Amino acid sequence: MNERELSLIKHMGEVFASHISDMNIQFNKALQAHMTLVGEKLASMGEELHVIAKATPTDFSGMVAEAISTLPEPIAPDLPDIEKMVLDAVSRIELPVAPVLPDIEKMVADAIGRIEVPVAPELPDIQKMVQEQVNVAVGALPEFHDGIDGKDALQLEVLPDINEEKSYPRGTYALFKGGLWRAYQKTVGLSGWECVVSGVHSIDVSQNAPREFSIKLCLSDGVMVDKTFSVPVLIYRGVFKHGEGYQPGDSVTWGGSLWHCDIDTSDKPGELGSKGWTLAVKRGRDGKDK
Repeated sequence: MNERELSLIKHMGEVFASHISDMNIQFNKALQAHMTLVGEKLASMGEELHVIAKATPTDFSGMVAEAISTLPEPIAPDLPDIEKMVLDAVSRIELPVAPVLPDIEKMVADAIGRIEVPVAPELPDIQKMVQEQVNVAVGALPEFHDGIDGKDALQLEVLPDINEEKSYPRGTYALFKGGLWRAYQKTVGLSGWECVVSGVHSIDVSQNAPREFSIKLCLSDGVMVDKTFSVPVLIYRGVFKHGEGYQPGDSVTWGGSLWHCDIDTSDKPGELGSKGWTLAVKRGRDGKDK
């Protein structure tokens, strides 16, 4: 039931209660008058009985029974059928016709389809970054001079890998974990080796949030390089919520319209003085019944 039906039933209940209260008052008045009449007759009979008692005894019980039998019986008023009246009143109530609501899902899908997808920024050139780091590291190495027992740099032998189960003499060069290593003493396992040119050992790219990514580089010498960047892609966040922060690229529904977030903000879209929102799709007119 809606509020109108409940209000009508409440009003009918109050009217029925008023009628029943009036009938109750009338019934009590009639009963009181009847009791007064009975009291008067009994008092009169008592006086007569007192007089008769001094004279010849009579059949008092018979006289009382006869007097009571002559009294009219009070008639109870007919009460209305409350349940039938309520059902009849409810059956006469016209139910309101629900208005035709617009297809919000289709409107949002159409609005999102008309928004241009932002172009993802170019990722940094990892290979170029590594090469620059290698060039810096190589440039920081001390200059080599020809010595009596020395070798020309072009004559250095660089091993393709380090076998940790083997031992290498001092001055051995080898490639390991993407970098260039040199044995500064006779090695045992990895003891005695040092990284002279650090390269990239591994790259790990992970997604932290719908638009945030992290790149983790593990260099040859064990140094970790962690970089984070975000791409302002379009993400629909549903209906605007007070107190929640929004980032560039977010879109929300508010007041029947679709809004696009341009900067970090928690302001309400469309309010005077609010910042960070652009109206993407304006609310259409409400539908009408034919």
